[in-house]
Amino acid sequence: MEFAVALPAVVTVLTLGVVGVVLVDAQGRLQSAAGAAARAAGRGDDETGRQVVAEVAAGAAAAVTHDGGLVCVTVSRPVAGGPFAGLLLRGRACAVEERS
Repeated sequence: MEFAVALPAVVTVLTLGVVGVVLVDAQGRLQSAAGAAARAAGRGDDETGRQVVAEVAAGAAAAVTHDGGLVCVTVSRPVAGGPFAGLLLRGRACAVEERS
């Protein structure tokens, strides 16, 4: 196979690999923010939860639900650009609500 033919395929595969790593990192940040926000909300500290989401996952939306002694936080953000633009990344975590 000629080098000029193989080079675009190699570049495409490497680019998709790098974009995949970036997406996994963004997903991990959302999951981490959801976990920290859920723990804070479980303690009754909703403001700290909002701050964590704003710092760790800037531009993400957070939704908090209470169900049967659990507080669950879902943090989501669409992918901004690239070949996966429009894909919605989401992280969800739950924590036990502390009774005062």
